[in-house]
Amino acid sequence: MYLNLLNEEQKELFLEVAVKLSSADGDYSDEERCLINEYCKEMAVEYNKSLENELRDTSELVSELSKSSEEKEKRIILFELMGLCYSDGELHSNEQELLENICLDFGMEEEYLEECQKLVKGYFDFQNKANELIIRG
Repeated sequence: MYLNLLNEEQKELFLEVAVKLSSADGDYSDEERCLINEYCKEMAVEYNKSLENELRDTSELVSELSKSSEEKEKRIILFELMGLCYSDGELHSNEQELLENICLDFGMEEEYLEECQKLVKGYFDFQNKANELIIRG
């Protein structure tokens, strides 16, 4: 939604963190893979499959991302990462823990993360209800 507002360095780091976060629950699902591909389209970057095997430490990536981002970009990143976590239908404890750590590393209040969670969960609930009504009848 807002990823096109990030600069090139932030986009690259965001994608690396997104892939790490997608695998945090031990299952890099088709839904997460699909959403990351959509993120790439939105940011006008190519998906590099080697990101899935990247050995860079998540905390190092988050630290770089934090240093290169202002508060607005940090808000965008956290919001989009929350959406990614819910793309497979639930927020797993490992994903939640990683999001909380990113929030702390960004120096942001945990309340922002909670607001993101409410909005994203509400969006997915709405989307599921709409699909039930329209597509499944």
